[in-house]
Amino acid sequence: MNEAVSGLVAIAIFMLVTVLVFQVLDIGWNTQVDAHQDFARRLEDRQYKDIDVESPVDTTADCLIYTATVTNNGDTVVTDFTEMDLLVQYTDSGDTEVVSRLVHSTDFTVCISPNDRDANSWDPGENAMITFTLASAP
Repeated sequence: MNEAVSGLVAIAIFMLVTVLVFQVLDIGWNTQVDAHQDFARRLEDRQYKDIDVESPVDTTADCLIYTATVTNNGDTVVTDFTEMDLLVQYTDSGDTEVVSRLVHSTDFTVCISPNDRDANSWDPGENAMITFTLASAP
């Protein structure tokens, strides 16, 4: 009788451990699926954004601050500029190629003028003026 009880206890513990392991694996799987779906939604959203950048213009004598007119030709309204990346690539005075990612509010600002529709939103068809600062002079 003791052997039968100990066998049942061993099987019950095995099944309990198996269930717990599969629950952990299921949670991990669901986390990965959710992350993949979020990535797919972001990628799809980016496909509907079309931005045209005109040539940047130097606004200071030291060649560190530039402005560029940018047109939102896409179908998406841009509202959160803190999530916007500005990448610059140039050759500095020492013939060294510089590639930098600029951070909103610290390295660049966005001004929409005239903002005819929603305030603080960059609607399709509107122009924005981006002012950015380089780390070293080109």
